[in-house]
Amino acid sequence: MKRIAWTVETLRIKRNELVKRKLEIKKLNLDDDLLKELLNIEVALEDLDEIIFELENENSFEIIKPKEALKDINKTFNRNRHFINQIAIFDSIVDKQYKLLEHCHETKPLQISRNDYLSLVFDFFRSTDKVIFEAFLKNFKDEHKFLNFENYNTNSENTNYGLTYSVRGINLSFLKIFDHKDLETILTIPHEYVHALVFSLNQKRLYTEKSLNFSELEPYFFEFLAEDYFEKTLNNKSFIDTRLNRYSISYNMSEDILDMHPLCQTYHEVDIKKHIKIRELAAKLGTEKQILNELIYIDYENNFNCVLSLLIAIELYNLYLEDPELAFYKLKKIIYLTEKNNIQKELKNLGLIMNTSSGEILKKTLDRKGLKI
Repeated sequence: MKRIAWTVETLRIKRNELVKRKLEIKKLNLDDDLLKELLNIEVALEDLDEIIFELENENSFEIIKPKEALKDINKTFNRNRHFINQIAIFDSIVDKQYKLLEHCHETKPLQISRNDYLSLVFDFFRSTDKVIFEAFLKNFKDEHKFLNFENYNTNSENTNYGLTYSVRGINLSFLKIFDHKDLETILTIPHEYVHALVFSLNQKRLYTEKSLNFSELEPYFFEFLAEDYFEKTLNNKSFIDTRLNRYSISYNMSEDILDMHPLCQTYHEVDIKKHIKIRELAAKLGTEKQILNELIYIDYENNFNCVLSLLIAIELYNLYLEDPELAFYKLKKIIYLTEKNNIQKELKNLGLIMNTSSGEILKKTLDRKGLKI
């Protein structure tokens, strides 16, 4: 079958189909089922409009006012301030071994065809859990429609490996994978599919993720499993580096969070003065959005999300090494959380206490690499 990658036009066609159906429904006498379908269409149209806008403007600049940006940072901190201690503990664990991680940043070349990528990913999910595999299949069976596989442009400043766009109401996800021809690419495919399958199991996650700051939890957990699986399947020890690299990246994010910690606690004008000046100067110079974001720590919320997600993923992975069935049981409990749940309380009830396994898994990984703590 010839692959036809989805495009913005594909999304517009789906949007037009929904608008047509919406008009048809409005001519009918609305019963409960039709009313539910109509509400789902409204939500889907809202998501599709947002995705289409994002795709059409992905190369445009966005200048955010400094005070607004810093208010967002402060809001993110206040929502997550009770996790600062756990982040500080993780930071201290990795800090002691950081020099050992410095040479593990480069990903290794991997010459595999796209069909082989997908076959390996299919086999990987089949080796995990029945419910997870079935949810994966729903997203995978029409992969020629919903998976866009692109060669990575080495001249691009966009370093993305993958993106997932999910549409509520109609339970569709559109995946985009950028083939860097390295180890990270084959790990990105299950990572993005996990975003899609979690959404298909619980569409309320899109409402929930901003209040939870744990949206990378399940994908990170599956990356741990995929690293072990592909290392064995492909007889490639370099997958150890990708795990150490994840620790290294998360350590840098934890450093950013802790650096901004005093600023968010006080939020005095004198403390943010220099940040405002940097941003205003960058804006006047027309600096690109990505650089602007780095200057002002606008990815603060993402940093919380990634570090906290990793900490719980590590706990689940450590449990998986001892009892895979129990690990998947707890994973599925997490997947079905909503904004009504207190995630900190729920995680504690599941026995997933942050940092009980962080040092242990780091040590095991360094040992596998032949690096002694």
